[in-house]
Amino acid sequence: MDQKVEPKGKPQMSLVAWEQLEDEARVWEHGIEGKNREPNNWRKATDIVKYKNSLGRHIAAFMSGEFFDPDSGLPHLDHARCNIIILKNIYKKVNNGGSVDGRRD
Repeated sequence: MDQKVEPKGKPQMSLVAWEQLEDEARVWEHGIEGKNREPNNWRKATDIVKYKNSLGRHIAAFMSGEFFDPDSGLPHLDHARCNIIILKNIYKKVNNGGSVDGRRD
C-alpha cells in the first residue's frame, strides 16, 4: 500500500506509536487517583528541577534493572515519558515569554 507523503512542514502523524498512549494515560491516571491531583494539573507545572530529578530517578531505576516503579506498579519508562512531556511543556512556557525558576533558558 502506497502511503501519501504529507505536504512539507506538516507532521506525519502516522509515525506516532499510538499504542503507547494508553501506557502514558495510566501514569496520568495514577497521578489523579493515587496522588489526588487534579486532571491535567501537570500543565501548570513550573518547577524544572522537580521534574528533572523525577526523570533522572526513573531513568536510573530502569538502567539499574528495575522495570516497574514500586509506588505505582507502572513501568519507569512510562513515568519518564510523562516527565519529558511536563518538561517540554515548562520549556514551551519559557520560550513563549514566560519565566520559570527566574530564568529564561
